Amino acid sequence: MDYGPGASLTGPSASAPSTGTTTGSGAYSNMIMNAATQSGVNPYVLAAMIIQEQGSAGTGKSISGTESGYAGFYNFFNIEAYQSGNMTAVQRGLWWASQAGNYERPWNSPEKSILGGALYYGNNYVKVGQDTFYLKKFNVQGGESV
Repeated sequence: MDYGPGASLTGPSASAPSTGTTTGSGAYSNMIMNAATQSGVNPYVLAAMIIQEQGSAGTGKSISGTESGYAGFYNFFNIEAYQSGNMTAVQRGLWWASQAGNYERPWNSPEKSILGGALYYGNNYVKVGQDTFYLKKFNVQGGESV
């Protein structure tokens, strides 16, 4: 019995094909847990954001690592991904991910993208009071109820 997109209590069967859930230094779950620890963002929130941005099958072009002109770069959270000039949103996001700078950039591995994206989200949203998806989406400050 399944308990959510791609999840079961018993895990994948031995006959199930590999879905690429591990890469580089470990499983995506380990990368998310590490990113959560370092950024202070709940790991369930990080996983939900990745699913929201890349789809439950994980087939978003921002994480394929094969996008023309940006092969080997990843942007799991689609940070700075918006159409600009002749660049598509995916290209713009991957361009940003490919630049040297803060948040562990360049994001030339899934692990660096997940960690850097979590640090970005923690610093630019959670730590300034935008700690729900609603407050993030509508770019408003949270506050105490009166």
